[in-house]
Order: sequence, then C-alpha cells, then structure tokens
Amino acid sequence: MELIFCDLDLNLKMYNVPEIYRTKLSNNFKSSNFVYKSDCKNIDTKDFRIYWGNRLPNDFLDRFPKLEWIHFGSVGIDRFESIKDNKKRKILVTNSPNSVTDGMYAHTMFQVFYLLRQGFIVDRMRQSNSLSRENYDLNSQKILNLNELKFLIVGFGNIGSKIANSLKQMGAEVTAIASKERVSSTGINVFTIDKLKDLVKSHNFVIGLLPYNIKLKNIFSEEIFDNMPSNSYFINNGRSLHVNQMHLYEALNKNLAGAALDVYYHDETSEKSNLLNQENLLITPHIGAFDPSYWPEQIKLFEYNLKCFLGNKIEKMQNICNIYF
Repeated sequence: MELIFCDLDLNLKMYNVPEIYRTKLSNNFKSSNFVYKSDCKNIDTKDFRIYWGNRLPNDFLDRFPKLEWIHFGSVGIDRFESIKDNKKRKILVTNSPNSVTDGMYAHTMFQVFYLLRQGFIVDRMRQSNSLSRENYDLNSQKILNLNELKFLIVGFGNIGSKIANSLKQMGAEVTAIASKERVSSTGINVFTIDKLKDLVKSHNFVIGLLPYNIKLKNIFSEEIFDNMPSNSYFINNGRSLHVNQMHLYEALNKNLAGAALDVYYHDETSEKSNLLNQENLLITPHIGAFDPSYWPEQIKLFEYNLKCFLGNKIEKMQNICNIYF
C-alpha cells in the first residue's frame, strides 16, 4: 500500500481537497492510501514516500525518512530552500506553477483599476452617506488613463508576464524586473533587481510579484518609496516580507497617491493599526489566489504525476523543479 500524506485540508475551501476529489483519487488509486493531516495528528509518518501540500514542517526530513517526492499545490517552493542545506538525500520536487495564475491576474487587474478609478473616493462617500456624482466629480481630475501610464512589474514569472502583456496590450508602457536581463518575446524590457531604485523614478505604478526570497526582505522600503514619483501607486501581491510596512505607511502620507496589498504582516494591520485605517490603501486578506478552476487543474496535474511516479516514469512528470531537499 502506497502511503501519501496530504496537508491540503485547511478550513479554507481553496486549500481543502473537496470530497468529490478525495473520492476520485481513492477510486483511481486503489493501491494507495491518502492520509490527510487533520485526520492523523499522531500518525507515524516514517513509511510515507509521497508528500502533497504546502505546509512542510521544518523537521520533515526526520519525520519522513523514506520521502521520495514532494508535490507542492502552489507555485512557491523557494521558501523551503533553507531546509535543503541540511539534506542527506535527494527528494524529487514538483510544483503547480499555473494553479493560481488566473486568480492572481484577475485580482491584480482589479487593484489596478480600483486605483485608476479612485475607488477610495467612492468608499469614503459610501461610509459618510454622501454618495453622489457631484461629490465624485470634485475629485474627477484624479482619474488616470491606463494608456498614459508606465508600469514596473517586479517579478516576471507566469503571473507577472501575463499582467505585463495585458497592460501593454491596453496601451500602457511596461517594464519588468526578473533574475536575468532580456527583452521578452512580446517586446518588454526586463532588468535585474539591482536596477529597482533607479527604475521606480520613472514609473507611475510599481507592482510587486516577487517569490519568497529572504535576501530581498524589505526590498520595498523608504529608499524605494522616496524615489517613486509624486502621486504614484504601489501594489504588492508577492510576499509580505518584501515590504517594510511602516515605510509604506509613511509614503502613503507623503508622496504616494495610493497602494494595494493582498499580503501583509497581520500584527501590523490590527484594528489599532495606522496602516489598516489608511484611507488610500486597498487591503485584501490574501485572496488573490482564489480561483474556481484551482481544484480541477490541481487534481489533473497531481493525478498525472502520481501515475508517472508510481509507474517509475519520473522523466515524464510535469513541473519538476531544480531544487532538492
């Protein structure tokens, strides 16, 4: 009996394998036993060869001594890179790079147009019972046309490239930052992160989509915000550790016209937090990845890779990553 450990059973529906798919997996892989984390608090994990999920414990090398394959249900696996320094064996790693692309794309575009159309003003009028065209008209000069703006996309993976190409097609001028300098197939100039400080000077929008990287902690800080043009906008949907939230708060009260965050440090956005109550900040509770197509696509990918793994056809597996723990 093949033992498969799965931690995708959170209270959030997006990260809890629906019952219909649990049944499907059990029926399609009768020689395998799918064990879900919440159902086995004290289970002995020494005989598991497969781990499926996103919440690897720091001591997983000890807890899963026979582990051979980890499949992440999301894009980000680099947050676990520090663990690999203590590796004593190689473990195959696959991920799901397209699983949240559409959701993240839709959420980021929502944020962009919310800022462009001065959604803050509408929210303020609703809260003060003063919603009217006349009151909105007083601020209509602040509305921006996308095709007159310059966007800097910081993080040019599947999500970043889709957003960048879409903005370009709508008439915006787009530049990007990634690990290597190049010109993309759609003609977008891509620079490296060391150019960030200078690049922000000439862009109206800066959109952070960086994967987890401890070396880039607080990369978006006072130095970057101060270099951004007056009345510019900042969006971060990558990782919270990349933004110094106190510096962002100060910038929102100085030169930035507004910002949007889908990831943030919760202890700095409590009810008493100045940042949470900032009128020109759109803040959402890490919902950018929510996508109704997530589970059908995730199950399709995992089933395919599982068949390959069990059939000893590793070379045919999809999304194999060059990271070994």
